[in-house]
Amino acid sequence: LAAPSRSSAAGLRPAAVSGTAALFYALSRDRATLLLDKAGLGLLLRLLDTPDIRPQQADRLRQRLRNLFPDVPPELLTSARRLAMAALLSLGIRRASPWFKEAIRLQRGLDHALEALRDDLDYFGDDLGPQELNESMLARLARAREFLSLLENMSYKCPDNQQHLVAPCQPLLLRLMRLCSANRTAAPTAAACLLSGLQLLINLSHDNARAAELLSTGSGGADLLETIANLALDCGEDDGAEAPASTSASASTGTAAAPADNTKFDLTLLSLGVLINLAEHSDENQRRVSRLPGLIDRLAELFNVRFLRACSHELEEHLPDGSGAGGGSGSGGPDGRTERNGDEDETSSRSVGGDLEFGGHPSPSPFDRRVGAGGAAASRRMQQGGDAFHSALSRAGEHMEDSVVAAYAGLLLCCLAQRDIRLAALIRTRLKPQPSFVPVLSCVTKFLSFLTLA
Repeated sequence: LAAPSRSSAAGLRPAAVSGTAALFYALSRDRATLLLDKAGLGLLLRLLDTPDIRPQQADRLRQRLRNLFPDVPPELLTSARRLAMAALLSLGIRRASPWFKEAIRLQRGLDHALEALRDDLDYFGDDLGPQELNESMLARLARAREFLSLLENMSYKCPDNQQHLVAPCQPLLLRLMRLCSANRTAAPTAAACLLSGLQLLINLSHDNARAAELLSTGSGGADLLETIANLALDCGEDDGAEAPASTSASASTGTAAAPADNTKFDLTLLSLGVLINLAEHSDENQRRVSRLPGLIDRLAELFNVRFLRACSHELEEHLPDGSGAGGGSGSGGPDGRTERNGDEDETSSRSVGGDLEFGGHPSPSPFDRRVGAGGAAASRRMQQGGDAFHSALSRAGEHMEDSVVAAYAGLLLCCLAQRDIRLAALIRTRLKPQPSFVPVLSCVTKFLSFLTLA
């Protein structure tokens, strides 16, 4: 789809503007990016600047569009700009070509997305605390998440777009984080917005000292750091305290039960990841984060709880009484493990050093809940008892999560203490089972070794 070199969406008749926007929307629904070239993208972006048509023309055009797209949400049919933005949201995938990401910046596509995000947040006014979200508010949050996803996709591995977005994103992300953090437990849409906002922050702060400074300074910098830190610790502590979900119902059906809620785990890792990015290359950010009220004590306790739980899971897997994922009555060797040949040992569980094992093959993503050490061994005996199989899966998933969260918490502690001897001494006194950085270094080293397997 190529636009004439002298075409201008602003100069087209209203029917032509709406028809062009509808064509782009139809292409986007099929993700037909191969039909879009630079000129076509330029025309799509110019549609975002077209004025609304007169009311007497709007009803007639809206009816025509409804005939073409009977399943389209009614709000998209109110203007060509909304259809064009909906098309852009679908076409702006993470794997978009570099020329696409450059064009969307140079022709104000990113600015339009920022303005739309600001408009959705302005709908909530200054009330960013806990509240009862009605349907209109939830719809605004759902749309805000789409714009956040577009910004996250367009900033992925694109330094120019990252630099363009850092300054205007900081106040918007602060408002978003405060609003959605206060309402995440009551509204899944708010939690989804948090995930998208944190993913955008990960992109903007990755290996970029200047961006880390810009995000952490100014009128909202301190509040943004505190909001992210509280989110990481609240979710990490809540998730770690939850009891494992029952798997008896799923076991009776012969299918694995999905975790009841992955969101807290994802929020914990993403929040800790943002703090690590912000503190990694900035001495000032290391001081800012470490001075947040109560952070060092809570972060050290998060590491202690998750590290000790991971060690406990590891111990259970090797108990000779069959209660662990790696044990079995009647078929174990002298050490209580099930006897396996060399090939099975190689493919079922890969140790990454020391006492902790982070998973089997294929290697899971650090942001996914997957079967960890012992899961493959349990799966080979699934026909012998569904309850035992699903119990092993649950324990393996908990082991994986505890190990990863402990590694992230430990890495952040190391970032904060790397240039502050007094802080390092304070952190050391808070660590268990002994006042030493040895457990932290062991946990982080094993996790980094695990990542090399991916």
